[in-house]
Amino acid sequence: MKTSSFLKKCIQKKVFRILLFAELALFLIGCLGFLRPEQEMVLVPRTESEQEEQTAYLAKNLSLKRGTYRIDLDYTAGTEENVFMVEDTETPGKSVLFGAATLNRGHVTERMELWVVKTTDHVTMYLANNGDEALRIHELRLIRTCGDVRIALFMILVVSLIVNFLYCFRCFCLETEITAEKKLSWSLLVIAFALFSLPCFVDYNLWGDDWGFHLLRVEGLISGLKDGQFPVRIQGNWLRGYGYAVSVFYSDLLLTIPMVFRLIGFTVVTSHRLFLILINLATLWIAYAVFKRVFDRVSTGAVTAVLYLFGTYHIHNIYVREALGETLAMVFLPLVFYGFYRIFTDDTQTAGYRYSWIRLTIALSLVINVHVLTCEMLAFCILLICLICLKRVFRRETFLELLKTVVATALLNLWYLFPFLDYLANEKFNVGNSDTMAIQVPQEWGTYPAHFFSFFYSKGRSGMGEGYGMYLSGGYSLGAALMVVVILWLLLEVSGKLRKKEFVFVKLGRLMFGFTLLLLVLTSRYFPWNALQNMGGIAQTLVISLQFPYRFLSIATMTSVVLAGVLLCYVRSEESQSVQRMLIIGLTGITLVTGSFHIDQIMMGRGLARVYNKQSMGTIHISNAEYLPYKADLSLMHPDHIVAGEGVEITAFEKEKDLLHATVSVKCSEKESFLELPILYYRGYVARDLESGEQFAVQGGPNSDLRVLLPAGYSGTFRVYFKEPFLWRLAEGISVVTLLFILWVMVYRRKKGAQYAE
Repeated sequence: MKTSSFLKKCIQKKVFRILLFAELALFLIGCLGFLRPEQEMVLVPRTESEQEEQTAYLAKNLSLKRGTYRIDLDYTAGTEENVFMVEDTETPGKSVLFGAATLNRGHVTERMELWVVKTTDHVTMYLANNGDEALRIHELRLIRTCGDVRIALFMILVVSLIVNFLYCFRCFCLETEITAEKKLSWSLLVIAFALFSLPCFVDYNLWGDDWGFHLLRVEGLISGLKDGQFPVRIQGNWLRGYGYAVSVFYSDLLLTIPMVFRLIGFTVVTSHRLFLILINLATLWIAYAVFKRVFDRVSTGAVTAVLYLFGTYHIHNIYVREALGETLAMVFLPLVFYGFYRIFTDDTQTAGYRYSWIRLTIALSLVINVHVLTCEMLAFCILLICLICLKRVFRRETFLELLKTVVATALLNLWYLFPFLDYLANEKFNVGNSDTMAIQVPQEWGTYPAHFFSFFYSKGRSGMGEGYGMYLSGGYSLGAALMVVVILWLLLEVSGKLRKKEFVFVKLGRLMFGFTLLLLVLTSRYFPWNALQNMGGIAQTLVISLQFPYRFLSIATMTSVVLAGVLLCYVRSEESQSVQRMLIIGLTGITLVTGSFHIDQIMMGRGLARVYNKQSMGTIHISNAEYLPYKADLSLMHPDHIVAGEGVEITAFEKEKDLLHATVSVKCSEKESFLELPILYYRGYVARDLESGEQFAVQGGPNSDLRVLLPAGYSGTFRVYFKEPFLWRLAEGISVVTLLFILWVMVYRRKKGAQYAE
C-alpha cells in the first residue's frame, strides 16, 4: 500500500478527523498567548556605595509568574571578574533557570534570558563585585516574553505528530499482516533507541570535551543572522565579541536545527538534548534502512543498526567527547557505504543505474557539511577501495557515475568549500602550523591493543596524550559484540569454510574485514604518525589536522557493522535456524548489556552541566584555536580595546556586544593614521564612510585586531562590517543551481519510473 493512499484512507476516518480538529483547536487556543500584553519592570539599582560592596543586591524577593523573561542590564565594568546572578532563594535551581553571567569590560548592554518554571515570590538578582571600582549599574529591566507560548505551541505540534503517527500505525497494523520478524525487529529498534537516549531525558547535560565549542557555534548562528550575514561566515559571539570565523572552516548546516530550538525559546541545554535525540533517531533509522536493503532482511537490518548505534566509540563520541561533528558524520557513513555499494554491484544496464550518482552525492555532501576531518579519512578509504576494485571502476558506466559524483559533489558544496580553501590558501591561521597547535604529538593519542579487548568502560576521560596512558581512558574500541564479529569471521577464514561454499557476500565480507583491521592499525599508537608528521609539507598538514588517530574508529565501526551483517547472512544461508537465532541473540545481548553499562557509568560518573542562557557559557571555548589568525594572543582581546593612531580623535563609537558591525565617528589631523577596533581581522571586512560612500583600506593589526587606515584630514562617520567577496557569492550561486538541478533530476526520474510502471 502506498503511503499517500494510506494517509488518505486514515483521514477519511471519523475518529482521525476529530483528532485533527481537536489538535488544531488546541493550537489556536495556544496562539492566544501572543495577545498577552507585554509586562516590563524597571528595577532601580542601589546606591553607588552599595554597588561597590562585595555583593550588591539589585532586587530581592521579586514575585514572578511561570514563564520566560528577558533581562536588560546596562553597566560599565573595569574588569571581567564580576558576575551577575539570578536565583530563587527558597528553592535554588528548581524555580528559576538562569546561571551566572560574567560581565565584560567597558560600557555594555547585556540581554539575558530567564526561565521561571514555577511561580515564585523569592527571586533575587545580585552582583558579585570582585573589587572592581569602575563597576556601575546604569539600568536593570525585566521584560516578560512570549518564549513560553512558543514552547507550548511547539510541544503541541510534537505531541500531535506522535499521537497521529501512533494512530496511523495502529490502523496499519490492523489492516496489514505483519510478520513476527518485523514485530520483533521494530520492538528491538524502539528499545535500543530508548536505552541509548537515556542521557537526553534528564535535567542536565553530560559535560563533554567539545560541548562548549559546539554550543557557541549554535549561538553564533543566531548572532551571525542578526548581523545580516547569510550564510553566516563569522560569528560575533566568540572571543568577547571579537568574532571567530568558525563557520568558514566548519559548516553549520545541520546546526540550524538546535538554532531553531533556541529561537523557539528553549534553554541552551534543552536545545542540545533535543538535538541529540534527533541524532540518535537518525543514526538508528538510516543504519536500519541501509542494512535492511543491502542484506534484504528486516532482522539483519535491525540487529546491525543496534550494533552501530551502541558501538563503544559511538557512545564515547556522543556522550564523553561530545564531538558533535564526528557524531553527525557517523549518522551518514552508512549512506556513503550504500552509495558505493550500489554503484559497484548494481547492474550497469538497468535504466536507473545512470542516476546512481545522486545517492552518493547526497551522502558525501552530508558528511562534508558536518565534519571535514571525517572527509579526510573517507578520502583515504575511497582511494583504497577504488584501487582494490579497479576493474569495476573503469567500467564505462561505473566510471561515468563516479565522475558525475565527483563533479556534482564539488559543485553542490562549493558554497562551503570555496571560502574554506580560499582562506587556507591566502591567509595564515593556527590550523596546519605545528608550533601553534595544542596537539603536537599525535602518536601519543593512538590506541593500545588492550583497548580493543576491554569491553566494560567507565566514565572515561580524554586520557593517553595527557600523560595518563590507557589509565581511565575513554571507549576507544569497537566494543565487545563487534570484536566478536571480527573474531568469528577470522575463524571462518582460517577454517576454510568460506572457500568451500558459494556465498554471495563473501567478497564484501573480506573487504570489510580487511578494512576493519587496517583502520584499527591506523588508530594504534604503534603506527608511525609522528614520522609522517615530521616529513613536512602536505603530510604534516594532514596529520596535524587529524589530531587524534583514534578518529579512524568511526569508519571502523561502520565497516565492522557491515561485516556483522555479512556474518548474519552467512549463518542464515549455511547454518541451522537455531544457530542463527543464537548469534542474533548473542550479538544483540552483548551490545545492549555492555553499551548500557557504558552509558550508565558515564551518566553516574561523568561531570554534568546546567547551562541555560548564552551568558553562562562564556565565549572562549575555541578548542585547539585552529581558526585564529596565526599567533593571535587571546589575552589581549577585550571589548573596550580601541587603539587610535597619532592625530585621531574618536567622537563616537557604537558596537553591539555580539555583532560585528561598528559605527565610528572620528576627527583626523593632517596626517594619515589608523584606528584599531575590538574585532578580529579576517579578509572580507569593509570600512565605508556613511555620507560619501568612500571605502577605507582595512588590514590586521599587531594582534590581528581590525585596523582601519584613515586618510589625512578625514572627519566623519564610517561603518565597519563584514561583506562576502564576490567569488564567494558566485560559489553559493553555483551550489544553488546544482541543488535545483539535482532536485529536477530526482523529480524527472520519479515521473519516468511511474511511466515505466504503467
